[in-house]
Amino acid sequence: MNAFERAETKAQLLRREFLPMWTAVRSAVEDLIGSYNRTEKGRFFPAVLRSQEGDRAVIVTCDKGLANDRFNHVTVTIRISLHEEAFEIVVLTERWLSRQDHDLMQESTGTETFRFDGDLTTQSVWLLSNGDRRLSAYQCAETFLVAALQ
Repeated sequence: MNAFERAETKAQLLRREFLPMWTAVRSAVEDLIGSYNRTEKGRFFPAVLRSQEGDRAVIVTCDKGLANDRFNHVTVTIRISLHEEAFEIVVLTERWLSRQDHDLMQESTGTETFRFDGDLTTQSVWLLSNGDRRLSAYQCAETFLVAALQ
C-alpha cells in the first residue's frame, strides 16, 4: 500500500470511528459531572450539562458563587464541540461574571483541541492532546473538566 492509499484508508477509519469516540467523550463528561456533583464542592456549586446543535456540542455550566467584588456570580462554561471535517473535538472554557442577571464575560481561560488519530494495523483510534499525548475518551474529558471545575 502506498502513502496515498494509506492516507485514504486512515481517513476512512477515522470517519468510521469518529461518532463512537464522540459518544464515548460525551459519556465520560456525563460520568465526571455526576462524580463532581457528589463532591463537597459539587454539592454547593453543581455543574449542569446540556446538549446543543443536535448533539454536536455539549455545554457544561457551573455557578461558582460570588466573585471577589461580592456583587457578581462567577459561572464557568465549557463548550465542547465536534468538528467532523477536521477529525477533532474543540473545548472552549470561559469564566463569566453575572451582574443583575446580565452575563459579562470576564475571561476566556483556554481553548483545547483534541485530534483523532489511529493505527491501520490494529484498527484502534485515540485522541491526541495539544502535546501529542495519546488519550482515551475518559482521559480527554478529565483533562478539561478537572482544570475548569476545581
